[in-house]
Amino acid sequence: MALFKKSQKKGEQTQASGADQAKDQAKPQKQIVVGGGELDSQDMMQVENLEFLIRIYMKDQENMVNLVPVLIALGKANVVVPVHVDLSEEDEKKLQEGVEKGTSIPLPANAKAKVNILSAPDGRYFLPVYTRKELIPQNAGRKFMAMQTPFLNCCEMILEQMKSASGIAINPYTENLILPPDVLKAVRKKALEDQQKEQSEKQK
Repeated sequence: MALFKKSQKKGEQTQASGADQAKDQAKPQKQIVVGGGELDSQDMMQVENLEFLIRIYMKDQENMVNLVPVLIALGKANVVVPVHVDLSEEDEKKLQEGVEKGTSIPLPANAKAKVNILSAPDGRYFLPVYTRKELIPQNAGRKFMAMQTPFLNCCEMILEQMKSASGIAINPYTENLILPPDVLKAVRKKALEDQQKEQSEKQK
């Protein structure tokens, strides 16, 4: 059962079943996507493959075998997280220039990002994560930016900084895949093992 209402039309605002909140998380030197920045062909293929795997699993959530490739792909994926950032007048100007050029800019080292939080009717809350920025509701009620970050960073945020959260909601207004902390631990463990294995092979 979905925790959050799904969009009726592309770009239409949808509200979580509960109040959207913001939570302070100091995350310097992440990349903020602004304007119409496009993914290159390789990145787009990775996104489309991830979304395909998610759709397969969501059709039959009792079949946990289909969840494994989703988790492996997430461990290697970059995702998009809505954030609210307080910027100086100078940085705001740079951001606006980036919007006009359709490029990306780095988040200033001293900036503090507040991640958007979705609350469920039962009081639980989740970190919303999107496979692409176009899936973020355009009228979210508060000004936000789309921050590109590895999914593993989102895992760390939940497991180390937001321990009272109930997990991550991936594409909450469409597929609405919910991953609790124990699953996020498995994703992190598998990704780290793969990284160590890759480094060992390179050293041979």
